Amino acid sequence: MKLRVEEEEGLGINLTPMIDVVFLLIIFFMVTTTFIQLEKEMSIQLPEAQSGDAAGDKVREVIVNVLAEGRIVVNQQDVSADQLLKMLRSARAQNPEVEVVIRSDGAATAQTLIGVVLDKCQVAEIDSIAFNVRDPR
Repeated sequence: MKLRVEEEEGLGINLTPMIDVVFLLIIFFMVTTTFIQLEKEMSIQLPEAQSGDAAGDKVREVIVNVLAEGRIVVNQQDVSADQLLKMLRSARAQNPEVEVVIRSDGAATAQTLIGVVLDKCQVAEIDSIAFNVRDPR
């Protein structure tokens, strides 16, 4: 007597669309992570502060780095005071709620920080300004 074995087809789950979505998400997160890290990887010795809140997700922010020797760096490019003002005005024109995050080296002069960066923020009519500091703990 011969037994006949039949295999059932079509019972498996097609995982191809799910794999496509996962790969797209991985690529998206890899690309956005590299843009975020560009400004935060600069070697600046941030001053310590006991108060303040952790930086949250903002709609749009401009990161201004003030180095110890007085240079101002935005988007990994040295900028003059006039260029900084143009960039801030352009950012505010695109988004009126733009936030400027200032990452100043602890050894930077107050003249550069206040006389240039904060002054240009006021001239550009930017209301939201934050300072990055490191937690002493």
